[in-house]
Amino acid sequence: MEKLLKAKLKLKKVRGKLEELDLEIDNIQDFIDELSGQKYSLEEEMESKEREENELLKFIRDYTINNLDKDISEKYGKNSFEEKLLKATLFTAKNGFKPAFNHVYVSKDYIYSIDGYRALQYKHNNSNIVKNMFVEVDNLLEEKIDLSLFKEVDGEHETCGLDIARKVINKEIEKVDNDIFNIDKDYFMNEFLYKEADGKFYKLLIFDFKNMKIAVNKEFIEDALNIFKDSKFNVSYSGATNPMIFSNDEIKLLVLPVRYSDIDKI
Repeated sequence: MEKLLKAKLKLKKVRGKLEELDLEIDNIQDFIDELSGQKYSLEEEMESKEREENELLKFIRDYTINNLDKDISEKYGKNSFEEKLLKATLFTAKNGFKPAFNHVYVSKDYIYSIDGYRALQYKHNNSNIVKNMFVEVDNLLEEKIDLSLFKEVDGEHETCGLDIARKVINKEIEKVDNDIFNIDKDYFMNEFLYKEADGKFYKLLIFDFKNMKIAVNKEFIEDALNIFKDSKFNVSYSGATNPMIFSNDEIKLLVLPVRYSDIDKI
């Protein structure tokens, strides 16, 4: 009997301890739920702020595009180093996963811009550039252009955008074997635009080059044609999954296409 009483007492203590642990678990779960709620609220706030930032950057970008010719020509002169910098800046989308791409890169002879979807090499004649340098896109958009904004390229993080842009452009241009020569943007759009289509996240333009169709982000094409606004260019292509390349003696520019289902059947 004594053993039974002891066993029951021990069982009671164990049950009591289990109840305490269950209560502690409930408290911990309540804390976890509270943290999850805070995390969700912060994520929503972050998404809202990112949308606001993107809208602001788009406003700045659109304003700059619309006023680029007038403002820059009056301030620095037509076809100036500053104009080329701004055009390269507008050609670079912000990339949160690859922060080194959020820059315009300048070597002694060229301005480079790359964002993972497109790349630009722009020849310049600024004799003050004696070493590889870079500047953050936001600084160029928000402040007066000044070489004091530029930093010397130093280290793998900073140089990767410059090196990748240079290598990608040179490699892709060597691969193409089909060319359209010496056209302007109006001829390009009137002659080769097949149709506009809705992509998953953005508008697409589908082009038809000699019965070969290519789908490209509409904004990317508009940015590319803005670079060649006052000059003629060549177009090179080698397939629906390979970059479209625009070039002349001063500029080399490539844009990656978008995969579009059954593009050959449309």
